[in-house]
Amino acid sequence: MALGTYVSDGTTAPSYPPIPSGLYTARVTNIEAREHSDYGEYIMVTWEIESPEEYATRWIWERFYLNHPEPYKRKFAVGHYNDFLLQVAGIPAGGKDDPDLILDKVCELEIEAYTYKGRDQNKVKSRQSLGSAVLQQTAGVSLPHNSAASSNPLNDEILF
Repeated sequence: MALGTYVSDGTTAPSYPPIPSGLYTARVTNIEAREHSDYGEYIMVTWEIESPEEYATRWIWERFYLNHPEPYKRKFAVGHYNDFLLQVAGIPAGGKDDPDLILDKVCELEIEAYTYKGRDQNKVKSRQSLGSAVLQQTAGVSLPHNSAASSNPLNDEILF
């Protein structure tokens, strides 16, 4: 068996040292339910780094153990998964986590490098959708005003 990490299409990824802690632009390339022998079913998200260029095509994984046998860890995982859904795809807690709404979303990730049980690893500390960041940075574009603040009633009638 080749050394590396299993990927859902049955291929293996070469083993690389963790990337340094910092901010990275990454795209969601896969989201799937998996089974863990001790923690039950979990959700695994695969991020592909897009920049900086020297780390492009490297992968980072997030795992959400939503059925963890320990209630505290399960509650923690559910909270983090709800944050993930909201931050990446704008899906509110309790909303449908449709992979089609999540795949190919691009975010800025804060990655942390750390050591666990003698192994160097990475984890996602935070994420921000670049879609919302781009909208906030857009200059010279007229955005709709809050209609609730207007004295005019709403009128969505289309005249033909």
